[in-house]
Amino acid sequence: IHSPIIFCISALVLQSTMEEDTALIEPDSTTNHQGCFERLLNFFRGNKDDAIDASPVLFFKLFRFSTRREILLYFFAAILSALTGFMIPVHIYIGSRLTTIYVTENSPIGNDEFLWRVWYWGSLFLVSFFFAMIIEYAQFYLLAWASERTAQR
Repeated sequence: IHSPIIFCISALVLQSTMEEDTALIEPDSTTNHQGCFERLLNFFRGNKDDAIDASPVLFFKLFRFSTRREILLYFFAAILSALTGFMIPVHIYIGSRLTTIYVTENSPIGNDEFLWRVWYWGSLFLVSFFFAMIIEYAQFYLLAWASERTAQR
């Protein structure tokens, strides 16, 4: 739920910090001027006229212009991405515990134990949300930064 918000904020921050001469693709270097919908229609029609003659590239050759530091940033971003993926089941578990507390309680009014459990699981959910948001932002920023540095070479 919060990933699109993080993505939009990060994209705006990254866009505002990028200079105009650091664009990854120059406007004149594009060979295919078809729109996305037209390319999709050509794909389903079977038109192979606009096929790009490119040979497959080995996985490690993708990083041939990267320095060791950038490869380390890619690796660290992958670890943060896995940690972000791990946070989804954690949120589901915390949310289910919180829902169970509300559903199983017959008399919540004046019940201090009920309020304490709701406060505990609710604050745990809030803390884990902010933790996941920080991890997602760091992962996106590291990946964008390393990719931009590699593409500039």
